[in-house]
Amino acid sequence: MKTNSNKKFIHELPKILLIFGLIVSIFAPAYSALAQTPAIQTDGILAPLAPQLTWGDLGTQSRSIEVNGETVDLSGNAYRAREEFNLDGRDDIAGYYSTTSLKELGWEHVSTKPFSNGVTSVFYHESGVFASVEFVGCQDNNALACLTVWASDPTDLVPAPGRPDPQPMAVTFNKTAPANNATGVSTKPTLTWTAYTGSTFNHYRYCIDKTNNSSCDSSGGWTSIWSGTSVTVTLTANTTYYWHVEAVLDDSSKVGSNSGTWWAFVTGSGTVTSTPPVSPTPTLPPSPPIAFVKTLPLNASVNQPTTPVLAWGSSTYATNYSYCIDTVNNNLCDTNWVSNGTSTFVPLLSGIAPGIYYWQVRASNTYGTVEGNGTNAWWSFTAVAGPSNDTVNTATTIPVVIPSAYIQSTTSATIDTGTSNSCSNGLGYASVWYKYVATSNRKVYVDSFGSDYDTFIAVWTKNPDESLTLITCNDNASGTYQSAAGFSVTNTLTYYIQVAQKNPNTTPIVPPGGNLKFQVKTFSDVGGNSSFWPYIEGIYFAGITGGCATAPDLLYCPTNNVTRAEMAVFLLRAKYGSAYVPPAVGASTGFADVPTSSVYAPWIKQLAAEGVTSGCGGGNYCPNDSVTRAQMSVFLLRTHDGSAYVPPAATGVFNDVSTSYWAAAWIEELNTRGISTGCGGGAFCPDNNVTREQMAVFLSRTFGILTKP
Repeated sequence: MKTNSNKKFIHELPKILLIFGLIVSIFAPAYSALAQTPAIQTDGILAPLAPQLTWGDLGTQSRSIEVNGETVDLSGNAYRAREEFNLDGRDDIAGYYSTTSLKELGWEHVSTKPFSNGVTSVFYHESGVFASVEFVGCQDNNALACLTVWASDPTDLVPAPGRPDPQPMAVTFNKTAPANNATGVSTKPTLTWTAYTGSTFNHYRYCIDKTNNSSCDSSGGWTSIWSGTSVTVTLTANTTYYWHVEAVLDDSSKVGSNSGTWWAFVTGSGTVTSTPPVSPTPTLPPSPPIAFVKTLPLNASVNQPTTPVLAWGSSTYATNYSYCIDTVNNNLCDTNWVSNGTSTFVPLLSGIAPGIYYWQVRASNTYGTVEGNGTNAWWSFTAVAGPSNDTVNTATTIPVVIPSAYIQSTTSATIDTGTSNSCSNGLGYASVWYKYVATSNRKVYVDSFGSDYDTFIAVWTKNPDESLTLITCNDNASGTYQSAAGFSVTNTLTYYIQVAQKNPNTTPIVPPGGNLKFQVKTFSDVGGNSSFWPYIEGIYFAGITGGCATAPDLLYCPTNNVTRAEMAVFLLRAKYGSAYVPPAVGASTGFADVPTSSVYAPWIKQLAAEGVTSGCGGGNYCPNDSVTRAQMSVFLLRTHDGSAYVPPAATGVFNDVSTSYWAAAWIEELNTRGISTGCGGGAFCPDNNVTREQMAVFLSRTFGILTKP
C-alpha cells in the first residue's frame, strides 16, 4: 500500500508525456549514454526495451496503428515490464523513451495518442519495424505506471516524411469553483474548472497550498487528473488555501488556468456546503478493448493446483472480463463464459479435478470483444493433486520433541476457504498444513525463513463444528518476506499451523507457491535458516545450555558474547554431560574476583582444578570478560585433552596469526581437527570475541555433540 498516491501521480505525468516523444530535447543531454544502448533483438523482432527493466515475453499479438492517415493491422511481438514504477523517481526510464534517445537508436516518432488513463506512442525503425510504447496507470495503483512495448514484424509500410512536431499550447481555460476569495467553504469542497480545448492537451494537474507564493509547496505536490474537470478534496476547517489547475504536456509545456493566476478560499467550520460538483458528461469508450495478455498460469505449465489463480493484464477500454476453462482443445468455450467484472484475476475456490485444461479470457465493452493473446490463443495448464498436507484434515503431525524441519514444494497446494486472517488481504495461496498436539503447557516457535516466496504463517484451533479459530498469525518477520510465530500451547489441545503465500488481493504477477522451508524451533530468537541453528539445538538437547531467558519467550541470545564465567559451565557440561554437578566450592574459589556466592563459583573453581585455566592474572579470573577466539582455542583443547596436552608447534596457517603468537599452536590445532577454519579470507581473528552461536559450533565439533534436527 502506498499513501498519498494521487498526490504523487502528477509528478509522473510530465515524464509519461515525455516518454512518448512529445518533447524531443529535455532528456537528450542527460541520457546520451542510454541512447548508446542497442535496442534488444528478440526472436528476430527489434524492440526498444529499456535495459533498466526486466521484461516478460507476451507472445505474438496484433496492433491497429495509424500510418499516413490510414489504420492498418500489423502482427508482432509484445513485451511487458515486470516492474510497476513511479515515474517521478525514474528519469532513467523517461530518458530512454524520450524522442531524442529513441531517435539515436534509430526510432522515428510517428504519432502519440492519449486515452483515459495513459498514452500510446508509435515509432518507426528503418528496418521496417513499427513499435508501440504503451504507458498506462496500473490497475492496482493508478499512481504507478505499467509499460508494454510491442514491435511489429518487418513490413514494407513506411510512414510519410515530414511529420510535424507537436504544436505548443496556446489556449487558456479557467477555474470555476470555489470562487476566488470565497469564504465559508466546506472542508470537503469540489474543485471545478472549464475544459481545456488546445490541440495538445493531455492531462490536468491541480495543487492546493497554504502558502501564497504562486507555486506548489504542499507536501504532496501536484496531483494528476487523467481526465475530467473536477475533484473533491478533504481539508482543514477555518484555514486559508491557495489553489491552481494546469493543463499539462510536460514541465516545460503547460497552460495554467486563469492565465496562471492562483485562486484563494477560506474554509468554514466544516458545516458549510460547497458548490455542487459539475456532473461530468459520460464518456463512452472510443473503440473495442485493445489487445491484452494472459499471465497466470503460464501456458503449458504443469503441477498446478486444483484451485488455480487465473490472471491477465488489463485491456484499455474494457468494461468487463469473462473467462472460460475447458477440457477440449478446440479454441472454443464448450463450458460457460464466466463474468469477472473489471477484475483481472480470479482464484478458483471451488476447484477443479486433476487433469489438462484450456483457458481463455476476453475483454468486452459496447463496441466489441477481444481475447487474451489474440483469437484462438487459448492457453493450457495441468492440474495435479496437492501435497499430502494440502488440507487442514491431512496436516503433517509435528513431533512432540522439538526441533523439526520440513522442505517441500507448494506449487500444487490449493487455496483453503474459511482461513481469512489479518496477515493476508485475501485467502492464502498455496496453503499447506502442519499440526502440533501439545503434551504439556509450553511455547512453540515456528518460521518459514529460507523459503523462496512470500509466506505468512497462521495458527488455528478447530471448533466442534469443524470451523477454525485464529490464534495468531505473522507476515514479514525480521525484515524478510518470510514469517515467524510463537504461540503458547495447552496440554492435550491440537494446533493447526497454516503456511501459505501472501495474497494482497491484487492481480498476482508470479505463480503461487514455491520451495517452502518450515522450521519448528526451541528458541524464539534463532532463525531456522541460520547456519548455527542445528548446533544451538544440539547443545540445548544435550543439556549444555538452557538459553539466556525464559520469559516471556525462550531466548538463546545468539549474538551475545560468551563470558569467561559462562565458558566454565559450557566446557564442563560438554565434557561430562548435562547431569554433571561440580564439587561444592568450599571456603574459597581461589580467585579474588569470584565470590563463593556466585552461581558460577563451583564451575570456575573446578575448571581451574582441572588445569584448564589459571585465571587472567593477579589472582583474578575476570568472570565477566568476554572470551576471545584465541582464549577459546586453549579452553577447548585443554578441557577435551587434559591439562597436560601440548599441541604441535605452529607452522603459520592463518595470515593474522604469526608462529610466535602466544596461542598460535592451539589455534592451528583447532584448524587441523576441523573445529574452526577461521573467520574468512585466510584469517582467524584471534582477538575477536566469541558469540554464543559460534560457541555452539565449537562445542559441538570439539566434543562430538550431535546437531538437531
